Amino acid sequence: MKILTFIVSIIVIECAAQGIDSTKVVSYSNKTVLRDTIYLDTLIIDNKTDRFTSKRWIVKSNVDEIIFFQTIYNKTKDNLELSATGNFVPEFSKEVRSLGYAKISYLLYLKGKTGMQGKGGTVSYKPKQADDNEYKTIAVLLTGLKEYEKTIRLDTLFITSATDVPDVNYINNVECKKDENVMFQFVIRNLTKDTLNILVISRDGGLIIREYSKQFLYPKESDKVYCTLSTWKLKGKFSEGINIEYSSASKQGSMHKIITRVISGQIND
Repeated sequence: MKILTFIVSIIVIECAAQGIDSTKVVSYSNKTVLRDTIYLDTLIIDNKTDRFTSKRWIVKSNVDEIIFFQTIYNKTKDNLELSATGNFVPEFSKEVRSLGYAKISYLLYLKGKTGMQGKGGTVSYKPKQADDNEYKTIAVLLTGLKEYEKTIRLDTLFITSATDVPDVNYINNVECKKDENVMFQFVIRNLTKDTLNILVISRDGGLIIREYSKQFLYPKESDKVYCTLSTWKLKGKFSEGINIEYSSASKQGSMHKIITRVISGQIND
């Protein structure tokens, strides 16, 4: 059964005009969902690879499902029979010639879910007409983040030099409700002429780092930081912080600096 054969009718509406990147509204026979589309790196079959982990993906809180598209490249000298299993993988069975390509898609359901997400499955292969006990498997892991319903976007943190960025950067007057999980997102942008080593850590445990993927931040490059705040332990005014540590990647030990970003505000009942 192919991935969309259970759909009675599909109506696809482009949402670019609404500012929703790479998403489409998909109408099934009895419901409408918002679907995001992500293209994965090529999965190479070479008789050595036994694991594929996606790059970290991030989708907005209103996304109900993600469809992933991937190309499989047969680098071996054999014509192969392919199959796939997993709760996000459609029934899949294909043949691919030596040095040839095949296409596969995965459908991940996220309705009602938030925060870090991860799903796994397998792609199996064997030489054509070989016995079933000759199947080899590649584990496929799709990991990423779905934003919380309340995601607050903070000002961009610009790194320009070791001397003109303040030691403490304050974000004030943030309002949250009691017992709600809040996600904060901001961008770090490297405006120096040097590649930077970047480390983002929680200062006191109040803000939990949920997503930061860069170890090196190249000149003029940016990356997003996601952190979360659980309000159930908090009452009234709050003040929580994270540390952004950076140093030159080319000059070990030089230009080391720590910036503390403090987020403060009020918890309302």
